[in-house]
Amino acid sequence: FSSMSSARRLLNRFSDEKLNQLFAAFKGEDLGSVVEELVEGGDMDFQRGVITKALRTPKVLHVLIRVLGRLVLGEFRRALMFK
Repeated sequence: FSSMSSARRLLNRFSDEKLNQLFAAFKGEDLGSVVEELVEGGDMDFQRGVITKALRTPKVLHVLIRVLGRLVLGEFRRALMFK
């Protein structure tokens, strides 16, 4: 449960707009078959296996790193503009 709790805490920090950007990026990368496979093999009560498998999938990891990088740069830019 600790891995899902950690993921939940991370996602709770994102605004709705940022979450929409994250999901749009995944949708734009045509990850439908990968997501379908993860959902079919997953357990809604124990998501750790799905999270681990997703993070070990190169295509998912590539998109996640790119999107999170954009989010971090956006936050960094916003922080610089307020100073």
